[in-house]
Amino acid sequence: MNHLNLNHKALAVAVALAFSAASGSAFAYSFSDGGYTVANTAVVNISGSSATNGQTKAWAQSVLCDSTKQVTWSKDSNHFAVVCTPKPGVVALSAGKTQIAVVKNSNGGSGNGISKLAGGSGTLQYVNVFQANPATGALGTAVGSNIGVSDEEPDLLLAAGAVTGGKPAGLVSTALNVVTFGTPVTLGLRNALQTAQIASGKLDPSCTAGNETEACMPSLSQSQIASIFGGNLVGWSELGLSPADDTVYVARRPVTSGTQAAARVFFLNEPCAANMVQFVNGDSGESGTKADACNSAAPAGRVFEGSGGPVVIASGLRRP
Repeated sequence: MNHLNLNHKALAVAVALAFSAASGSAFAYSFSDGGYTVANTAVVNISGSSATNGQTKAWAQSVLCDSTKQVTWSKDSNHFAVVCTPKPGVVALSAGKTQIAVVKNSNGGSGNGISKLAGGSGTLQYVNVFQANPATGALGTAVGSNIGVSDEEPDLLLAAGAVTGGKPAGLVSTALNVVTFGTPVTLGLRNALQTAQIASGKLDPSCTAGNETEACMPSLSQSQIASIFGGNLVGWSELGLSPADDTVYVARRPVTSGTQAAARVFFLNEPCAANMVQFVNGDSGESGTKADACNSAAPAGRVFEGSGGPVVIASGLRRP
């Protein structure tokens, strides 16, 4: 469940809580050509969950904004901004404001959808839309966010250690929508599991490795995945596989991630109960910006962490 978290101060704009899927386009509307200015633009900074980035961007482009007076700046997978003239009646801007900038920073995930709210314990840098090319220019001065989005309830993220500095004073949290989470694996592992489970009779003998039909999809049990995420199952030979590289690799999210918190709760029941097995730590410590080392030809270590992706189980059989 995604939650919308608001700080205790009144926002300069009232943002409609509606999301829809659509695509937007950039027009001759920018800071350079005078389409918007510092003086006439209300900036709404949003922190938190990366799972809703696509929805947030699509809502801004198609529901909030005039299609002929908007521009989208995407700096990387964690930073984007949509600046536009809002459609009539969609949002009430404060005096003197005629344009709006919806700016998102999803670095660090859901925990930052709480702790980085104005009135909280931290700040983030956002895309600076008031420059010639916000996509390549420097990020702006660090500030608190106006709106935060989290994949889990704030109290759960607090218990999971995903939020630094406690809950901001006056926090208001509202359920927004539901996002389905899964545990993806690499293609090589999927095919190897198919081969093994066809041979064992768990899958129909008519199935072949690489078959994409649902009936031929292999599976790992919840207890097997829990053993992997808890660090007890570290070699594929323990499941009857025989890869050249027996190592079980895990690509996890940082501790501030709602995806990570959900995986911890579902598979290991922590932090919901005391003395439970802990989720495996990244080999180089927690990092919200670490490169995707798991896709390198010769990865160093076994557990990798970073922002902007799911919790993944990988094998040395074949990297996608």
